[in-house]
Amino acid sequence: MLSFDFVSDLFDKNFDLSTCPKPPCRFYEEKDGTKILAVDVPGVAKEKLRVEVKDNNIIISGERPKKENAFFSSVRDGPFRYQFNMKSFGLSGMDEDSVGAACRDGVLCVSFSEKKTNKTIKIL
Repeated sequence: MLSFDFVSDLFDKNFDLSTCPKPPCRFYEEKDGTKILAVDVPGVAKEKLRVEVKDNNIIISGERPKKENAFFSSVRDGPFRYQFNMKSFGLSGMDEDSVGAACRDGVLCVSFSEKKTNKTIKIL
């Protein structure tokens, strides 16, 4: 079995992790309990974005337009896909009927409510 240190060393030595695509995102909670996932999607038209909710995941996909002089660009062009599991944000789940999305100034905001957990009732 491989140890974590071995795998970590392997990646540090053989891959430049700074060039790997990372989902640039932030997670907020509003005062009313609404959760907001804000994802940077610079240069992508909202018509080219797709937000899918499936099995407690938010999947964001789209396509960035090709740039002529993008050799030194930190943002890659072409298709992309980000998947966010709500458990990674410490949430038990999301109410899929409450999901909404808006895109403005290169930031896609996906809002949703946390799924109400089942509660046990005492039988009298």
